[in-house]
Amino acid sequence: MKKYNRILFLAALVLFSCKDDKDDMDTMSASGNPVGIVENSHTSGQTVSVDFRGRITNQQGAPIAGATVSAGGSITISNAQGFYQIEDAAVDDNYALVKVEYNGMFDQFRALKPRADQTNYVDIALIQKIVNGFFSTASGGVINVPGGPTVSFPAGELVTSGGQPYSGEVLVASTYLDPSDPSLMSYMPGSLAAIDDEGEAVGMITYGMVGVELSAASNGQKLQLAGGRKATITLPLPETHASHAPQSIPLWYFDQTAGIWQEEGVATRSGNSYVGQVGHFSFWNCDVSVNSVFLEGHLYLQPEGIPLFDTRVKIERQDGGFASTQVDQDGYFSGIVPGNELLTFIVESGDCNQILYSTEIGPFTDDVDMGEVPLELSTYDFGIVEFQGTVVGCDSDPLLGILVIVNLPGSNFGYYTTTNQNGEWDLAIPCLDQGQVFINAFDISELTEAEELILPYNIEQSPLVEAGEIDFCDAEEVIEYLIYSDGENELEFDVVQANIGNCGVLYAFNGGNESTEYLFAEDFFGLSFGTLSDTSWTVCGTVDIDLRGYSADGEYLIVTISSALFNASEIQYINSDSFYLFQGELSSLSNVGGFSIQVEVYESHLSTTPTSTYAPDEAVINMLVTENE
Repeated sequence: MKKYNRILFLAALVLFSCKDDKDDMDTMSASGNPVGIVENSHTSGQTVSVDFRGRITNQQGAPIAGATVSAGGSITISNAQGFYQIEDAAVDDNYALVKVEYNGMFDQFRALKPRADQTNYVDIALIQKIVNGFFSTASGGVINVPGGPTVSFPAGELVTSGGQPYSGEVLVASTYLDPSDPSLMSYMPGSLAAIDDEGEAVGMITYGMVGVELSAASNGQKLQLAGGRKATITLPLPETHASHAPQSIPLWYFDQTAGIWQEEGVATRSGNSYVGQVGHFSFWNCDVSVNSVFLEGHLYLQPEGIPLFDTRVKIERQDGGFASTQVDQDGYFSGIVPGNELLTFIVESGDCNQILYSTEIGPFTDDVDMGEVPLELSTYDFGIVEFQGTVVGCDSDPLLGILVIVNLPGSNFGYYTTTNQNGEWDLAIPCLDQGQVFINAFDISELTEAEELILPYNIEQSPLVEAGEIDFCDAEEVIEYLIYSDGENELEFDVVQANIGNCGVLYAFNGGNESTEYLFAEDFFGLSFGTLSDTSWTVCGTVDIDLRGYSADGEYLIVTISSALFNASEIQYINSDSFYLFQGELSSLSNVGGFSIQVEVYESHLSTTPTSTYAPDEAVINMLVTENE
């Protein structure tokens, strides 16, 4: 299986709490800002209880552990493989919103029409928050966003989220969302549902988006424009959209409170770009509004009658504009499409962009359910390999709801499904020839996994690969170790997330040795704004470290440690072709604000309210970090 690069250092961290009451047992809400039931022009006002399951990844498909996922007021954390599940979330029956928060990434939202009687599979790709430049409030400046957009800022004060004026250096994190990218719907905020400037519910056809976030260089506080000042954004037009792009186009911003795109302003075409002015920042979108209908259906491979994985539905207009959506693990697809138009319904494979099926549909005047859409495809012509098997327990009883992942060598993306009431699972994957797959089975609720299977396949010999029975009787606990001690308690943790202000994200993973602690720092140095030399490095902002894991009693704990600015002095650095070793000590540069430590105890990792909390005066953490290719 793929081994992730790991940059690591040995650190002894000693933090002393400013709190005097060590026995404070007040109950607190779970970390994060969970999204509840949203209200907008697309909602019905009727509430249903639904289940969500899915995977959180980056845009390259690599799983993200420790992301906070919420829906309907329920909140959970993605596991080491990026998977999450939320049960019995109370959401609007016409417009549900799933929110994902993760340090170093833009907050992400996915809007959908939920299905109350089935699991709603929602995979979400997060966009890395990269600082592309900076400017001074005294002079303003122009920021070039990778991909072609520019943002021009005027001179003048900005304001903090609390409304306080700010003058000084401003860091700009930004990202461009290309409308010609067929995978756009996997990482764009919300959906193509929007509200126009008259408050009417509409759909959109996008011509490009840009996300911008401003923060103070001195302390990382989020900032906004103030005093009626406006910034100018310029968005490029891809060649695929230039021929049918209008001269002027509405501007829309993503409203994180209402969970939907709102119309505000106009952009004008200048050559092959759109130029417009905005008075605040989130994600901005150049879109044409259209009368829309809701389209849904199920894709099945015939004659087997099973879902075809790694596929997306693309809805193309006569002028070449399109929208697309990913087909989920049940073969289900849904989304907003233009009404009163003749459309082309296209099914594409994800990895190899091969068109599997195409037909004309519409025009539609009302919402439409296409029902079952059978795909009569030649498995050999389209390289479709079917993997199937069962998962059983100790008495050979079938296990329901076990997560089964099929991974291809060298790929970040894992195809996954869950077992039915008979313990059966089935995956049909296109664009394969011959090779081998790695099959893993997990129980998310119990945090256990079965022994990995390695299976060869060769479509010339057979398009069907039988995995047989996966025995879960000897499944092992998925617990990886890091040691925390507060003087009285010593706890072992399975996942550690350290949020270093605006400067980086750290994770802990087990290296197979219970007596050794491992720390994984993904893109850590690339995200730091301090200095990095042969002897030491300095990181800006406050340190908020969340340690998440299980006590010996099986309770789930979250230890949150906060401190002021800090640095790390390097003791040892070794570099070879496949190994790096950093050793150092974290220490405080300033006692402004001091340190605080809080421990929350939960019944399980899916609980949303702790059973108790306490605030120890001191904590010691030891970590060793290596990098293996």
